[in-house]
Amino acid sequence: MIFKWTAVRLADSGNTKFGVSIFDFFAALFQHLESQQYQLTDSEAFILFPLLCEKAGLNNNILKEKVKKLIKMSYGIYAKQAAYNLIVTHGLTSKNLVAQAECLDELAYFIS
Repeated sequence: MIFKWTAVRLADSGNTKFGVSIFDFFAALFQHLESQQYQLTDSEAFILFPLLCEKAGLNNNILKEKVKKLIKMSYGIYAKQAAYNLIVTHGLTSKNLVAQAECLDELAYFIS
């Protein structure tokens, strides 16, 4: 529910401060979920990964770095191979070329 609400709010808002606070919240949430050894369900991941892949193409470098950090953190709370597949599916088919490039960078990080 949290992921769906934030996806809708981020799509409606162009406010950078709001985006920073949401991504900081996600970072804290991911750390907590990883410490509890929680694994995301497929339905949660199908909302989260398209959002992160889309936001990886933002022009704001602060937000872009936070999104890239979240993608790396997501490997700890979702199956790595499934995360890889979702990034390929949603990131590389994006209409935003910057988002595609950033997703390719994340895939290179994943492979290395």
